[in-house]
Amino acid sequence: RTRDARPGRHLTPALPDSPPSGGCESPINRLRPSHTGRLSRFFGYVGGGEWGVDNVWTRGGRGQNPWMRTSTPLPTALRGTAFTRADARAQDVPNSRLNATDLRSPFSGTRVPAAGASRHLELEVLLRQLPAHTVFCGATAAWIYGLALPLHVSATLDSVAYVAVPRGARAIRRAGVVGRALDLTENDVASFGPWRVTSPARTLVDLAQTLDLRSLVAVADQLISIATPFCSQAQLRGVARRFKAGRGARKLAECLQLANGLAESPAESMLRVILWEAGLPTPLVNEPLFDARGTFVARVDLLFAEFGIIVEYEGDHHRIDKEQWRRDITRIGKLQALGFHVERAQGDDLTHPDALIARLRHHLRLRGWRP
Repeated sequence: RTRDARPGRHLTPALPDSPPSGGCESPINRLRPSHTGRLSRFFGYVGGGEWGVDNVWTRGGRGQNPWMRTSTPLPTALRGTAFTRADARAQDVPNSRLNATDLRSPFSGTRVPAAGASRHLELEVLLRQLPAHTVFCGATAAWIYGLALPLHVSATLDSVAYVAVPRGARAIRRAGVVGRALDLTENDVASFGPWRVTSPARTLVDLAQTLDLRSLVAVADQLISIATPFCSQAQLRGVARRFKAGRGARKLAECLQLANGLAESPAESMLRVILWEAGLPTPLVNEPLFDARGTFVARVDLLFAEFGIIVEYEGDHHRIDKEQWRRDITRIGKLQALGFHVERAQGDDLTHPDALIARLRHHLRLRGWRP
């Protein structure tokens, strides 16, 4: 509100000149010329303008909201990237500029562009603020490696970062960060791109404290995958030997017995653990099959070779991809022609596997299996 020259009189500013189609008069038109000139200078309307499309005031040939203040451009070194308050001070950027709407603060003392900044960029600037001995650990380290995690875990990683410091150092405490003090050796720390993270093997050890066995085996299979290995099974066992007791130790031992790196998706790994938990025979994983003439027919997800039973996991793309759906039908027909029974599994079977287990038990018994 703007105070009039006479005591006790107040005037409420309004937009200059009502829009032509508005059918109402702006209060500013009822003011004396001295008032309008003062308000125009205050709100930056000097230079003229007119009401344009959608009742937007156009000034200087550009449509702009007369109430919106534009932010001062950032220095070139800070534009479009992540930076800390210290970076801003070094560039003589005032604190008021850091509160503008084109920036946001994922962690205390940091700024990233409000639109288009990736989580990788946020974590990179966070690490720059933390002591040099700090590393990303647990679920955050697994995410940085690109490992698939359970949805309930990955959904939290946009708002929480897991970090660790060596035992004896003070654990990090700040908003959006879960800090831990861990027994870290030189081999437990690795570099991955611009980040300091726990090694793949140590990351699995830490995840054993929070993930269930099925999800843990899925992570282990990704780490020692034949196609794209992060480490060897021997390395996993070597690190695990240091953690034979404590939270998650038994689960970790079972995981290392089950992991083999042959699965081509986390769902296949989880399905294999479900069958093991149910006491079914141990199937072969991604086994190639050939016909009597030696012609390749298919590579199947899980195979009970002794009993001629195949389990195929079908993700949603098998349903929505018409060509994939057609190939699946042809493929299953060929396998059945060779005498195999094909059991198809899908997402619901991972969370409610009882019906699938019952069907498999039935067919295994029909083909001679005795528990």
